[in-house]
Amino acid sequence: MTALALNIIFTVFFFHTIRLAQTRGRNVMVVGVVNYFVASPVCFAISYSTGVTDLSTPTLFWGFVQGICFIVTYYLLCSSMNVSGMAITTAILRLAVVIPVIASILIWDEIPTTLQVVGIVTCLGALPLIGLRTKAREGEARPPITVGVIVVIVLLFVGIGIANLASKAFVESGVPDVNTTFVGVLFGVAGLAGLLAFLDPAWRQDLSGVADGVRLGLINVASITFQVMALEQVDGIIAFPVQAAGGMTLNTLWAAWIWGERFAGKTIVGMAIAVVGLVLINLA
Repeated sequence: MTALALNIIFTVFFFHTIRLAQTRGRNVMVVGVVNYFVASPVCFAISYSTGVTDLSTPTLFWGFVQGICFIVTYYLLCSSMNVSGMAITTAILRLAVVIPVIASILIWDEIPTTLQVVGIVTCLGALPLIGLRTKAREGEARPPITVGVIVVIVLLFVGIGIANLASKAFVESGVPDVNTTFVGVLFGVAGLAGLLAFLDPAWRQDLSGVADGVRLGLINVASITFQVMALEQVDGIIAFPVQAAGGMTLNTLWAAWIWGERFAGKTIVGMAIAVVGLVLINLA
């Protein structure tokens, strides 16, 4: 579980770095693209140091799928954070765990124990309690929740779900490629796809955020590498719910502490239920 715990911690740092760049007025697409172009060669360098540099078809295919999902959901993530806040947005991301969990059961025959089923259902049942937004601070007016916002949230949910499924599919393919090669491919694809955003003159008016992108890239390498390692050590039906509930709880606490986000009572209840689910999963 060590790799999974480290993945959760670095993922919190990832979201915090994006939010920090937003509040400082940086160009979030510059931050994102630089992040991927830093992360990709770092991962390939790590692979080269191991002496394993194979690029099999599953690595290229699933890396491409996850890379496209990453750049699309990155943009959606930045958009939704402005409306919902960091904790609520990242918790909605965690709800996408249902996609790879169901796939792990239906495709890879990972059958959970009764106690694990209870824990998984408890974790998933806790996530919808978070709602779509934080409580407004006194005197603060938040943008309304529109149909467009809901569409962004749904696309974010589906995109992250498919991205997680791609990681699981790569692990299950059993190819000899090391994890960092796969991660290097997906980051490279995401970076190249992200360059398309700059065809729009609006994104070229402000090119700030390079330093933030470098920091984000190094954090990203650690986060996704630990995720792939965790999937090699723990079944997807366990890893994904733990990642979802644990990440949601830690992100919420971080957002309350660092960003001063306030939450409705049901959000706090959801956190408590998620912790119970985590305990049940790990007791099995």
